[in-house]
Amino acid sequence: MKCVNCGANLVIDNSRMLKYCPYCGQEIELHEEEPQNMASAISGIAKSLLSQRAEQQRFNRDHAAEIRAEKRKERIEEQKNGFKIVFMMMGGMMVLGVIGMFAMRFMA
Repeated sequence: MKCVNCGANLVIDNSRMLKYCPYCGQEIELHEEEPQNMASAISGIAKSLLSQRAEQQRFNRDHAAEIRAEKRKERIEEQKNGFKIVFMMMGGMMVLGVIGMFAMRFMA
C-alpha cells in the first residue's frame, strides 16, 4: 500500500496494529478486515508476477528463435562466400592453364 501523504510504500507494524510511512511518519490504523484484504492483494500480486514471468519466458523463447534464425542466415552467407572464393580460384587456375597451353604452343 502507498502512503496517502507522500506516496511511499507503507510498512506494517503488527505489534501496534498500524501501518506507517518510513519517510514522512504518516500512521494509519489497521482494521480487522485488512488482513483479508492483504491476503487478496498478495494473491493478486502473485498472479501478476506469474503472468509477468510467463510473458518473459515467451519473450525469451521468441528472441532465442530470432537469434537462431539470424545465425542460420549468417552461416548460409558464409557458405555462399566460401563457394565464391573456390569458384574464383578454380577460374583463375583455368585461366592460368589456358595461358600455359598457349605459352607452350608458342614456345614449341
